[in-house]
Amino acid sequence: MEYSINQSKTAALPSYRIVPGRDSIIRTYGISLPELQGENTYENVVSLSTRLKEISGGSPILLLHDPTALPMMSSNARKFLVKWGNENIKALAVVSNDSMSRLVVNFMIHVDQPQFPIKLFEDQDQAKNWLLRHDGRLHSD
Repeated sequence: MEYSINQSKTAALPSYRIVPGRDSIIRTYGISLPELQGENTYENVVSLSTRLKEISGGSPILLLHDPTALPMMSSNARKFLVKWGNENIKALAVVSNDSMSRLVVNFMIHVDQPQFPIKLFEDQDQAKNWLLRHDGRLHSD
């Protein structure tokens, strides 16, 4: 299903940079902040999810996320993201070679068991292609 991202509603949040693409993939990048020492908080993830829903107009999204600059996600934030994502994320590609980010994503996949597909990548192009294939707009090789 094709949907339109409202690019006029894009703006940076203090701990995230959000980049809506013409390919219907929303890219999010963590921003390192001194006040986030220790963990990425529930409040930050709620703010991000609210902004993503505004940008997508409420349609489920394809999300490419690079959390490398962020500290480890808190348990409450992770649980919220999975619950919110079950209704609002078509597929999530996480791009990171950071061991802490990979640990959190593997925990989400195997313990929280989201209803949306989630996959780890080290390369943004591979992540983008996986999202487009998952959305049915790019054929598998």
